[in-house]
Amino acid sequence: MGASNDRIELASLSASRRKSVAAMVAAAVGAAIAMPSVSKAGKTGKKVKKKCKSQEEPCVTFGYQVCGALIPSGGDPLAKCLSDMSLCCVPLTRCDAAAYFPCITTALTGLV
Repeated sequence: MGASNDRIELASLSASRRKSVAAMVAAAVGAAIAMPSVSKAGKTGKKVKKKCKSQEEPCVTFGYQVCGALIPSGGDPLAKCLSDMSLCCVPLTRCDAAAYFPCITTALTGLV
């Protein structure tokens, strides 16, 4: 009876992590869709650059939330996750979502 309960608890934990990762991916895709298009730079270059630069703070906040949820125990793994996720936000300041997604994928590999 105890082994059965352990399997149920482990399955529940795995499902919870999958839901968290799915929510993270959905949020990242939503952020990318909301980003201004680089093709607009000719018309409204200053506005686009300003909008792109403003993406860093929400990105870093999002990264901290993801790392905190995936590594609640803290320590060195959490510090590394936070550092990696912060570095991934730099391409967003240049409206380079194409570089952002592989970066967060690499940063989160092995955490889930």
